[in-house]
Amino acid sequence: MGAREKGKLKKYEFFVKYLISYILVLVMPLSTLFLFSYNHSGKLMQKNIMSMQKGYVEQVKGSIDPAIKNADDIVQNIRLDNRMKNYILEESPYNYWQAVSQLKEFLLFNKLLTSIVIYRGEDTLLLSDKGTFCFVRPALIAAPYGLK
Repeated sequence: MGAREKGKLKKYEFFVKYLISYILVLVMPLSTLFLFSYNHSGKLMQKNIMSMQKGYVEQVKGSIDPAIKNADDIVQNIRLDNRMKNYILEESPYNYWQAVSQLKEFLLFNKLLTSIVIYRGEDTLLLSDKGTFCFVRPALIAAPYGLK
């Protein structure tokens, strides 16, 4: 090996050492920058997801709250409506039919409710928008036979 070849080899070794040191110096800030940007994008994505979920909850709340308020208004209207009281107090098939018609009208204005049922504890009658239903309570059956 001649002096020229040794010089080329030394230059090559120097170049490789120089290149490796620059790569290391370049990799360290780039990796720090990458880790910072990765962390920041993760936090930003989490913030966006939370804001979207909050918006979704607000949207659901905005659609459910008026429907529940409307259902509460229907209950108050049924309770305070003199026509409904008359239908229920005067026991006749025609009055029950009118009460059922009135309940159907109440349901027209609420998309959340699928049915309305009126039951008074002392009656054996259920009024619903589907019709009237009579039933015998177990206490009425058991009393004559001495059962409890």
